[in-house]
Amino acid sequence: MALADRLEELGVVVGCAILLAIPTAALLGIFVDAVLLPVRLSLLALVPGTLVGLVVLRSDRLEYAHVWRFGLTTWLAAFVLWGVFDISQDGTDIVVALSAWLGAVAAGLVAATADRWRS
Repeated sequence: MALADRLEELGVVVGCAILLAIPTAALLGIFVDAVLLPVRLSLLALVPGTLVGLVVLRSDRLEYAHVWRFGLTTWLAAFVLWGVFDISQDGTDIVVALSAWLGAVAAGLVAATADRWRS
């Protein structure tokens, strides 16, 4: 069972890294052209998710489902806001793009904590 537990923990950390790379990459894309980034620099987008994955393993309050809801809602909200404000990588006002990103993160936080509001 120890191997199964370790593989489950590894899956949680990798899943968190991938899910949270989406909003992190969107933030990086505001400041630099993400397509032209070297691979090593692009891998920095995985660091926040990896750290959150490690916290999920040790925390009683933060669950993997929260990370799923946050990651997917943030992606969807960013997709919609990027379309509404016509944000692109070339020539978009940084303040508008950063505000849209913060709005997407706020929507993700609300979705991740929705189960606390139901009771």
